Amino acid sequence: MTAHAIEGDREKCLAAGMDDYLSKPVQFEELRKVVMRLKPARTVDEPAISPKNIEALRELGDDGDCSVLTDLIDTFLKNSNQIVEQAAGALSSGQGPALAQAAHSLKGSCSNFGAKPLHELSGKLETLARSPDFEDSRAQASDLLDGISNELERVGTALAGYRRNS
Repeated sequence: MTAHAIEGDREKCLAAGMDDYLSKPVQFEELRKVVMRLKPARTVDEPAISPKNIEALRELGDDGDCSVLTDLIDTFLKNSNQIVEQAAGALSSGQGPALAQAAHSLKGSCSNFGAKPLHELSGKLETLARSPDFEDSRAQASDLLDGISNELERVGTALAGYRRNS
């Protein structure tokens, strides 16, 4: 945050390594956008998926048959990567509704596994993509999509472990 609001200062500050740039007087909505973009999405020790959800899905199989769980995991991993690719395409072309739909789809499917951090990130992206100021928030949306990709990798690793043990 700076009182320097001369043309070109923003670029100089960002080039010097600042995470963002706000000039005074600070506008609450602009500050909120920056804080939401930069705050951590989850705590370090929050699990990628819920073991309780995995056990409930495992119990869907007859007589200990884990094919239901492995089928759900395989389908989720295949579809979620495609959804993230669709989201990236929608973001790059500025299609807020398509981005919101992709985020909504991912949010719903990751809920089956109790992937709370991924669910929260997807929900934030969906809300942002549906907002009237989406065009002004594309950098924030890009950061959220990066976070989703990272969290999806963590979820995929956890699910792969459960799949091997099924």
